[in-house]
Amino acid sequence: MVPLVPGSTVYLHQEQKNACFDPKPTILVRNLMRVFFKDEMLKKSNYGGGGTRGYRQLNPAITATIIGYAMDPQVIKPENRVNPGKLAKTINCAMKPGVAFQN
Repeated sequence: MVPLVPGSTVYLHQEQKNACFDPKPTILVRNLMRVFFKDEMLKKSNYGGGGTRGYRQLNPAITATIIGYAMDPQVIKPENRVNPGKLAKTINCAMKPGVAFQN
């Protein structure tokens, strides 16, 4: 197992990390979400919790580490970077049925 981000407490297998990689940070985030969270959890949760549907908050240590990884200049080229708000929105939509993603 390797840390997703050096020094973090969020670990995965190197093969999973390699398989998740995509140069587009929104796709990278979605791929990582599927490693760390089961589909059922993603369907009833979101980044911050609450909302009109009473979603549960996803583990903030994991979601923050995923966003940090997807913003790392050593991981994502400068021309592909997006702001953290867009990545949090990607987390909110990661597995919701009928949601179209913008890349």
